[in-house]
Amino acid sequence: MGKIIVHGLKARAFVGVTSGERLMPQPVLIDIELFCDAEKAGASDDVKRTINYDEVIAIAHECAASKKFRLVEAIANEIAKACIGKFTADKAVVRVFKPEIARQNKASAVGAEVEVSKTRRGRK
Repeated sequence: MGKIIVHGLKARAFVGVTSGERLMPQPVLIDIELFCDAEKAGASDDVKRTINYDEVIAIAHECAASKKFRLVEAIANEIAKACIGKFTADKAVVRVFKPEIARQNKASAVGAEVEVSKTRRGRK
């Protein structure tokens, strides 16, 4: 088992509980971990045998900009579901942070994490 990791991806999203927060896109930071079989890619050194992180990044940007969200959990869930649907990953863990809110509250990070697994016979 291995992981494809995208860490600290800078994106913009319309996100916030209040309508005022959703008027303008805000910066968000996104971490994505896709759990997959990395053995064949590692042995062959062939990008066709792995999950291309450029495609993962494109999906993350597309999902973050796709609509107005109230919660960062919803953005993370959208990205995780899209990645699980497109790639051979068994599980996706996505974290979305709001750096401006963290700075305003003197915190190093404010965000949420969502984990989505492929279902097998109706079970996760």
